[in-house]
Amino acid sequence: MRAVLINHCHPDTPHICGVRLREFAASLTARGHQVVLLTAPLQGHAGTASPEAAGKLLGAHNFLEPFRLATAAAKPGLLALLRSTSTPRPVRQGVVLWHYLSQSGVFTDWRDGAGSFIPTLADSFQPDVIWSSFGNTDCWNIAQSLSARAGCPWVADIKDFWSAFIARPLRRHLAGRYRDAAAFTALSNSHAEDAVAWFGGAIETIYSGLGNDALSPPQGTERRSFSLTGAIGDPARLGELKSAIKSWLMTLQGDTAQDLEFVYCGSDADLVGNIFADLSDLCRVTVNGYVALDQLRDIHASAFANLYIKSERTFHHKVVELLAAGRPVICYPEEGAEAKSLARKFGAILHSAGSEADVARALGESFDRYPEVSLNHDGAAQFTWDAQAEKLEAVLLDAIKGGRRG
Repeated sequence: MRAVLINHCHPDTPHICGVRLREFAASLTARGHQVVLLTAPLQGHAGTASPEAAGKLLGAHNFLEPFRLATAAAKPGLLALLRSTSTPRPVRQGVVLWHYLSQSGVFTDWRDGAGSFIPTLADSFQPDVIWSSFGNTDCWNIAQSLSARAGCPWVADIKDFWSAFIARPLRRHLAGRYRDAAAFTALSNSHAEDAVAWFGGAIETIYSGLGNDALSPPQGTERRSFSLTGAIGDPARLGELKSAIKSWLMTLQGDTAQDLEFVYCGSDADLVGNIFADLSDLCRVTVNGYVALDQLRDIHASAFANLYIKSERTFHHKVVELLAAGRPVICYPEEGAEAKSLARKFGAILHSAGSEADVARALGESFDRYPEVSLNHDGAAQFTWDAQAEKLEAVLLDAIKGGRRG
């Protein structure tokens, strides 16, 4: 099949937003399909010069790898007010409301920029199907426009909670604009359950996956590090987690704590650095922003425990990667049913901590059992990019054949 995948974040963006469609584009290509990945340009870089240039590049592409098409935004108009920190909040809210009601999105400058490439994509590439990520609604708006021009179905992917990212008064109104999608996919069962209220029907869960190398046996024989990964959300929870870690470190004998290293990786490096500063009196503290995926895998695989703070708004996308490391995972506060079910499939240890005492206890148990690995490779193999791409392939092929949502 010939498929166009649409995502706002460029695949080289050093952020999780660029990973999902980048990896599925690669996996679908490896399965023999021709894939165009349409995105905004990487920040600080220009987009493809023109539709004519894109057409020539498409014609010369061998499709042994996805064709990346980065389209620059048009002039922002009122959106410049929305994106300016100096704009008063009521004005920004007014711009958001007007844009959603009149334009169905708040990235219409990018949608308009991408719009000039739609005839080239439709006529030169002639896609069989489109898979588009929310993200933001303008990814779906572009998909609708390309679908109409190319005469092919489009499939909507939900990687962010509709009820968390769309304001309450707009949710049902906007959802009604996308019921022409041939199918819906979602990042997790939790995303799917949230989306059913707005879009109805059957929604297929397609997890963001793992590289095959992520399932190699963890290395290391020393209990030297433990990690915290991902966005924090609630600073108060971070403070409670720090207190739990501190209380556990203070129970260790001799110089044991001083030999340990706490490692953070994620978008809230400044916040973690400030709150965890006094922890450096007890152990080494290393605070990173985003790190490359292979480096992150090494951090998780060598740690005696990997922690994260559960979001009250969404399913934590790092759960699959953390479980695959084979090391105990500690979640604070308590996790939901989906993450616990995934842990069972992975044969992994997931400590669902409801209190600071639970966190401290889980750290102690994890420290004592290192370097023992808990991982069911057969179960984990179901969550590689390739395995999940097989599920996605089935959804897209069904859409091409005219399959309808249940």
